Amino acid sequence: MAVVLIVEDEPQVLVLAESCLQEYGRRTLSASTVAEASAILEQDQGIAVLFTDLGLRDDTQAGLDLAKQAVGLRRFPTAV
Repeated sequence: MAVVLIVEDEPQVLVLAESCLQEYGRRTLSASTVAEASAILEQDQGIAVLFTDLGLRDDTQAGLDLAKQAVGLRRFPTAV
């Protein structure tokens, strides 16, 4: 089963994303900060998809930087 890592700093949006993805049978892991997400990515969790907000907290590039990190750690085929 594909695991989706959701990274979102707005609690309501995080809960909605988790709920929608789980409704479609996806296993989800979640984080509200880049540090939390990085720790999850560094473990072997079988993450197939990174679903992230581009702007986290006051850093408008945090999500993009996290996607680049994920590509390096997990060798995802592409990053957007």
